[in-house]
Amino acid sequence: MTSLQKIVYIFLNNLARISLRVFYSKLRIRNREYFPKNTATIIAPNHPNTMGDPILMATITPGWIHFLANYGLFKHPFTKFLMDKVFFSIPVKRPKDVAPGEMINNLNTIKICSKVLGEKGTIFMGPEATSYSYRRIRPLKDGIARIALTAAKSQKFKSGLVIMPMASNYQDPTEFRSEFILNVGKPIYIDNYKDLYKKDKNEAAQDIMNTLRERLEGLSIHTEDEIENQFLVWCETFAKTEKIINSFPEQLEFDKKQVPTIRALRHQKYNEFESIWIKLYEYFNTLEKSGIDDASLVYANKKNVTTIKYYLIRFFVFPIYAIGCLLNCVWFIPPFLFKKLKLYKAYTSMVNILTGLVLFPIFYTIIFSIVGFSFGLKWLLIYITITLFTGLSIFPYHQFLKSWNMKLKAAIYQDREKLIQFRERILEMLKTQSLL
Repeated sequence: MTSLQKIVYIFLNNLARISLRVFYSKLRIRNREYFPKNTATIIAPNHPNTMGDPILMATITPGWIHFLANYGLFKHPFTKFLMDKVFFSIPVKRPKDVAPGEMINNLNTIKICSKVLGEKGTIFMGPEATSYSYRRIRPLKDGIARIALTAAKSQKFKSGLVIMPMASNYQDPTEFRSEFILNVGKPIYIDNYKDLYKKDKNEAAQDIMNTLRERLEGLSIHTEDEIENQFLVWCETFAKTEKIINSFPEQLEFDKKQVPTIRALRHQKYNEFESIWIKLYEYFNTLEKSGIDDASLVYANKKNVTTIKYYLIRFFVFPIYAIGCLLNCVWFIPPFLFKKLKLYKAYTSMVNILTGLVLFPIFYTIIFSIVGFSFGLKWLLIYITITLFTGLSIFPYHQFLKSWNMKLKAAIYQDREKLIQFRERILEMLKTQSLL
């Protein structure tokens, strides 16, 4: 790594830190003391956020980090330059990266990884090999164990190499100002597998993967399939409305407790599970068609929602909001681009962040320069203050309008009382099964 590359890495890393702090309202790291120091490390996280996970890991990991990346990203000269020289990535071939019938050869990848780890470097390697936003740990590829064992063997199992299980828990990976919690697990010390490796290489690799899977499942919310996950989401929604859940950390604790309860109900009392599922589906489907949510249905009151206070807030804050949108129009470009490009939903946050990293500094530098040179320092400071103040109103005002409109719909919903009674029956069924 050259001095210029180090400067670029540090610059991009700090820029990413700032951007992530803006995008997410809170970034929490649990068990930070498990992070190894001055030793070869393979970071092995779950992978729910395609582009977000590597960037997040890079900002919280001490030192330089290398990434295992899809071979397809290295085919074009420009992207190859970026992956090699800027993001320090190592290509790995998958079945779809080779022609039909062609053998997958990743020997060079293993060689590069061994060299990096031999120099006490750090590598990001998603053991699931794919990225999906489902809340479950998918089947793990044993390549991570084989690379680790090969690197440890080259150092005669005196490498100090560790695999670090980490679980990214997103409140909503695509939602602006949502929360993020990273659970860091206990390291897996590869040198401890020396004797087992000598006895049976495959058994040693399998033991590492079993340990890694067990720890990843313990650090994250691991649902069996989408049926179980959807049932959990519905239970979460009721728990939030009933004030059982009041924060994202509380939601994770709730989920940890309820996943095994839901699974036991499904497998041991399927008729009861199916009955509750049907009612939950009917209830939330009705809410969706009506354009309201659970909390609005329960707490909306026509007298409160139609009070003069709401109209005054909407009327008097709107000019500030409108000026904010005008002066900070660049904020709307990332979501516009995402919509036009029709990308996979999991890319939402990173498209917003990455385009913001490029566009925001350019936009504000040009605008502020024009104002400063045209009207002087005094008016530039006034302009910056107004831009900042009005810009801060955009997101809260959006949220206010969304919440108020939903409450208004719920308050005037024709069958509101009937639907509330139906909800109460479901609530009682959930409490009977210890799901709330």
